[in-house]
Amino acid sequence: MSQLISGTIHSEDKSLQWDLYSQIASDTEVHLRDNKIESIRSPILSQGYAIRIIRDRGKGPDGDPISGVGIAPGNFLQDENDIGQTLKFALEASKITSAPSYQLPSEKKALPAVRISDTGIASDHYAAAKDLAEKVIALLDKETDIRATFCKIRLTNIATSLENCFGLSLQKGETYAYFEAGLSPKSKGAGLAEYWPHNIARRIEDLELEKNIPKWASFARDSAKARTPDTGKYAVIFPPYVLSETAPPVVSFHAAASSLKKGMARWRNKGEKVWSDKVTIRDNGLLDYGIATSPFDDEGTPQQITGIIRKGEFQNYITNNMYARFVSSQSTGNGLKTSKFHGVPCYQDDIDLNRTNLVMEGGDSSMEEMIKETKRGLLIEQFSWMRPDAITGSFGSEIRHAYLIENGKVGNAIKGGVLNGSFFDTQGSDETQEKGAFNSLDLISKETYFGWASVLPYIRFPEIRISGR
Repeated sequence: MSQLISGTIHSEDKSLQWDLYSQIASDTEVHLRDNKIESIRSPILSQGYAIRIIRDRGKGPDGDPISGVGIAPGNFLQDENDIGQTLKFALEASKITSAPSYQLPSEKKALPAVRISDTGIASDHYAAAKDLAEKVIALLDKETDIRATFCKIRLTNIATSLENCFGLSLQKGETYAYFEAGLSPKSKGAGLAEYWPHNIARRIEDLELEKNIPKWASFARDSAKARTPDTGKYAVIFPPYVLSETAPPVVSFHAAASSLKKGMARWRNKGEKVWSDKVTIRDNGLLDYGIATSPFDDEGTPQQITGIIRKGEFQNYITNNMYARFVSSQSTGNGLKTSKFHGVPCYQDDIDLNRTNLVMEGGDSSMEEMIKETKRGLLIEQFSWMRPDAITGSFGSEIRHAYLIENGKVGNAIKGGVLNGSFFDTQGSDETQEKGAFNSLDLISKETYFGWASVLPYIRFPEIRISGR
């Protein structure tokens, strides 16, 4: 396939760069309903590739050199006609698009040794999925007052190959385990109470279902008697899995060299103070079994560990090959397909500049101490849909499940009401300056937890506005 692409491109223009990203995926999906297996689909096979062409297009209006980038996906790896049509589309697209000028990786560097595969999934994902389904049923059966209105288990094995015009040829095999469920009390008086968790990991064991299913079942029970919070300001505790939905998009946006180039990054100088001294964050592309861990990124650059913030000071930008020259001499290995964290084939996606696994250092408190030191607050367990604005740093969402903390004790379940805040300082309606969440945070747990492409602690924010009843 690469020979066909190379020959066709050289016949048009030998100066063109190209790369070929291909994937073959196989998975098993099990659906449960009412604690019984409803369906098993296996093997679910999918394959595809994307051809990318980079063309020198001279200089832009500002005098900066630009490239035309054309990317086109296809599905039939052995079909020369399909490949030819895909290549034609990529070539045409490269003539009309504009991007910063750059070159694909040409140096064959030693790749880091990282673990990204569960041996059980890789060897027989059908057997592993069936065993996991039986374990889940046994765990759910112990929760006699809870029913699983729906449950999905998906185990995926993906083989990826990347080749380019400079002779780079890389391969990797990776696995994913995905779980989601709708858990409801069986009692007729519970109404529409439900708790719907979901999780993804490289390995089955990292789903931690033995610990999580009983916890999620208790959330479902408590949801039946949850009430809407009163409007006001509360101390708020974010667990790691809640923080993982909130902080990473903001951090990765302002630490990206692409945001700096476009004039949108708040962090413009290395060493400048951006957040509280308590905040230290790294981008770790080498974290064993991390969702975004890989020996190489989707351009072929070895992934690495990049310090972003140290004790509140901005340290380094993350870069890919397109934007590296604006801040440093080389990519940090952050050229990633846009759906990288979803555990599904991503060959057809464009390559963007994005984080790998975000790691935040722990602090001095335990989670229990954080609760004991809270007079009036909320322990948030789930938002309905947390989509922070990466540019402004603002965030807001309906509270799906939480607990009221009064005088150091966890009390009534909370559901409803809207939480609003920002990671950056803002000016209030009365022209007073309000500290951003990562400037005002006062407690960080010693414990950090692994999940959702991050390793994060519990964090307490002393005052966040809640709009309730």
